[in-house]
Amino acid sequence: MKKKTNPFLRILFLLFLVFIFLYLLVNTGYYESKIAKKTLITDKKIKQFERDVKMGKPIDLDSYYEEEKDYSSIVSKAGKQITGKLSIGLESFFKNSGKVLKKLFW
Repeated sequence: MKKKTNPFLRILFLLFLVFIFLYLLVNTGYYESKIAKKTLITDKKIKQFERDVKMGKPIDLDSYYEEEKDYSSIVSKAGKQITGKLSIGLESFFKNSGKVLKKLFW
């Protein structure tokens, strides 16, 4: 006989793996390195601006601004909307469950 696994435990395990993955991304400095890279690019643009001013070149501020590329897709936009609504729902659930528990036990 094969032993059936509980689908709830599978989902819980998958959520745990996602949590560990995101936790490692934050704690290994992935986001900090991304921000540092943007700062480096900004510093390069400032130095280029200063050189252009010293050389007397015409200044166009748009040439020193690097535009962020939007890589979002329909799926990522839908994910953001679902996450936002889920967050609002869970927040209200926990607030209300706290009130219910308070009435029951205090």
